[in-house]
Amino acid sequence: MMSVTPDPPRKAVSGIMASPTPFLTQRPEKRRMHPRAVEWSSNRQDRDQEGNVQVVLRCRPLSDDEQKANVPWGVSCDEHRREVTVLQSLHKQVDRVFTFDKVFGPKSLQRSIYDEAISPIVNEVVEGFNCTVFAYGQTGELPAEAGVIPRAVHQIFDILEAQNADYNMNVTFLELYNEEITHLLAPEDNSRTSEDRKNKHISLMEDGKGCGRAREAGEINKSLFTHGLVINALVGHSVYIPYRDSKLTRLLRDSLGGKTKTCIIATISRSAYCLEETLSTLDYAHRAKNIKNKPEANQKMSKAVLLKDLYAEIERMKQVKADVRAAQVKNGVYIPHERFAQDEVDKFRELYVTEQEQKLNIESELKDCKVNLENSNRALLKLQENHRVAISTLKEKEFIISKLLHSENSLIGCAKELCNDLQNASEDIALLFGKIDHTKRVEIENRDLVLAFGSQLDQSLKDLHESILGSVS
Repeated sequence: MMSVTPDPPRKAVSGIMASPTPFLTQRPEKRRMHPRAVEWSSNRQDRDQEGNVQVVLRCRPLSDDEQKANVPWGVSCDEHRREVTVLQSLHKQVDRVFTFDKVFGPKSLQRSIYDEAISPIVNEVVEGFNCTVFAYGQTGELPAEAGVIPRAVHQIFDILEAQNADYNMNVTFLELYNEEITHLLAPEDNSRTSEDRKNKHISLMEDGKGCGRAREAGEINKSLFTHGLVINALVGHSVYIPYRDSKLTRLLRDSLGGKTKTCIIATISRSAYCLEETLSTLDYAHRAKNIKNKPEANQKMSKAVLLKDLYAEIERMKQVKADVRAAQVKNGVYIPHERFAQDEVDKFRELYVTEQEQKLNIESELKDCKVNLENSNRALLKLQENHRVAISTLKEKEFIISKLLHSENSLIGCAKELCNDLQNASEDIALLFGKIDHTKRVEIENRDLVLAFGSQLDQSLKDLHESILGSVS
């Protein structure tokens, strides 16, 4: 079993991996098949085919605090159509719809989720397949019910006891924290982990230690980031898959694109306030749906065949021991030819695998270099085009500036001429006003003269009239 502790705030990845089957021997790629292995039945061979990773979605209900605060919904689940709709009307965007293998709404019980999604996987484990179940998404308050791990353990033991079979089960409970793996069932590791947790509380708000703890949080999120890169590479059919970039992806190497039956449980919240994290989880789960695994069942050996092989191995070891003693008498070390040949084969095989991995790494780096070169060439061409456009624009601006300067000089000349004309006009106007004033004075003088002449004429006429009247009488 495996437990992963990533970034504490909201994201969580956890899962179980098991294959506890009666006398099952895992069949890795490098291991030679036993000649007396019993072939699987035809129906199991039909299931031993390539298939997509199963993705199940779980939408948690609103917590008590969210219900009291009347938090709006941002997600709706249709279990019948296996669809999840993200309502983005608050952000004035189009609603998004995601389809998964199974969808469990907020009212779904833990028991029903286990029976429909996990129990069939556990049955596959007992039948000889390597299986993985892990959860990804937002943590939240769930009812006080038994989780996946205890239910799976109970189911495995119930099946094996009902079959009355001889079985051997090994359990590993790992915690991955800050790129460090701890065996939680080992007493010394468990005590050390508890002590480390007391000393490693992540608080990015404290002054002084914020940078160091931010780096620690970044190291924790490295596993999730690399996990996303692996999924993108698998979906994009990339030549190089970065399994080795984190310990989480190394543990899940056979579960993602390997020979394991994998079920991913994506957990989201229906709260509209968690919409960004919900969309991130849904995008991740939707990409993970396109990952293809090719499960292979482990070979099954009967107890009698296994005991016979063990006795044969004991006899072979006795013979080797006798040969070694014989060689020691001759002051030498004897190595059987088969063992020597096998060691040489293993050595060359490891060398070949190493060279192939180096070749893949070099090809990947070469491909990245080619991509970077193409991007650089495109960027260079774009810069050259921008430079040409800039030069052309600069020439146009210089031409316009020269024309503007010429126009400005012409305007300055015209302005000077206008100033001279204005000065001359001002002088002419001053002379005109002087003449007008002189004319007014002359008119006033003429009017006074006319008035004086009129008065004298009236007096003269009056005197003449009196003279005439005197002479008549």
